[in-house]
Amino acid sequence: MTSTRLTTPRRGVSGVTLLELLIASALGAMLLIAMAQVAQVFTQQVTYLREEADDELEKTAETIATDLRRAWSVTSISAQSFSVEDPHGAVTTYALVGDELTVTRPSGDSGVLVDDITSFVVTADTTSRYREATETDEYGSWFTSSGSGSTSGLILQSGQELGLGFVASSNAPAQVELVNGVDELRLETQIEQLTITVDMINMTEKVFGHLYGYPPNNNPPGTVSDESLGNMTVTLYEARSPGSGVPHGPSLASATIALADLPNNSYEWRRDITNLLVNPPNGYAYGWWQSNTDVNLSVSVPSAPVSLSVPSLATVIEPGRAYTLVLGVDDYAALIVRARGSSSGLEAVAHKSNSGGSFSSTNMAVPFSLEGTNTYTQTTEHNVVRNVTLTLTRADGATHTVSAAVTTQVVADDPWFGSVPGDLPTIQIP
Repeated sequence: MTSTRLTTPRRGVSGVTLLELLIASALGAMLLIAMAQVAQVFTQQVTYLREEADDELEKTAETIATDLRRAWSVTSISAQSFSVEDPHGAVTTYALVGDELTVTRPSGDSGVLVDDITSFVVTADTTSRYREATETDEYGSWFTSSGSGSTSGLILQSGQELGLGFVASSNAPAQVELVNGVDELRLETQIEQLTITVDMINMTEKVFGHLYGYPPNNNPPGTVSDESLGNMTVTLYEARSPGSGVPHGPSLASATIALADLPNNSYEWRRDITNLLVNPPNGYAYGWWQSNTDVNLSVSVPSAPVSLSVPSLATVIEPGRAYTLVLGVDDYAALIVRARGSSSGLEAVAHKSNSGGSFSSTNMAVPFSLEGTNTYTQTTEHNVVRNVTLTLTRADGATHTVSAAVTTQVVADDPWFGSVPGDLPTIQIP
């Protein structure tokens, strides 16, 4: 059997073996290499941070884009600044001041987001949004009836009445429309002036003594003053239905016009069959007309429209509802109203032949027009920012572009929806 004795390796003077020296040498070399690599990576990172500054631009731009997407509206757009309003009405402003991109928060605090900026370009895309504005009052003509066919004179005496039906349209005239393509509406109107072709006959004149078997009010004809002629009355009612002049319900308003202020009609007396002109006897021949039944009073058809101020009729007229103006006359006068035949037979005119009778529709049309103060809706158009594009450039040439949509505008496809600068959102709680 062979036996082997293990011996301790020989050591040098310092007590370090050759193997340990080799290992230490290798470790030292590796450490130096690692340190060199770390230094090289650090240098590269510093260079990257210096040369690739758009990373900072990107972060800044994305922060602004987030504000844009959350915005209620974007306002005060200029080449190098804009403001963002949040849903609570707080406003943040971004602007290029010198070479610094600054932000001013709703509190008033300002700070620099990034410097060395040589260019900050802001562009915006807009879309139209409509909002109702304050209603407007405009005076003007808002109803006209003319009729068609031949003209004639319609006579009204005391106890007789004429109903003129009308409906106010809800359409507004073009001159009050502010936005192309948006039709404004008439909300209400009033009657302040009635224009109608009418005149009167003073039946207190001596010749009309033939109408009576005794003097009117025991006053011989020709001795009654103009003030005793009485008045034309104009009373406003709702109508039974559109296309009808028959009044319905209680009166809404009333006006009086002195008959003495109306033009005088030129009339004459003529025989029925022969149409010959007749001159009634002079003096107070009471009962003459009654005994000459073939003699008719021939009136002329009024030709000149008369504008009558009727401020007491200025009550609210609602579009789409049927109304009627009832004309009447009292005392010793006759009212002659210009009328025309109706081609449709469905004109809004009704007549009552005596004080105890009732209204019945006629196939006549009476030309008249109404003027007054109209209340119209109003619409304003806003070019609202729906998308913003930002381009930031630094002095070293680094650049970054970002685009962000203003969500409150993009999601609304109806022009009447979406926010408008200056409007605050409202929350509807069911």
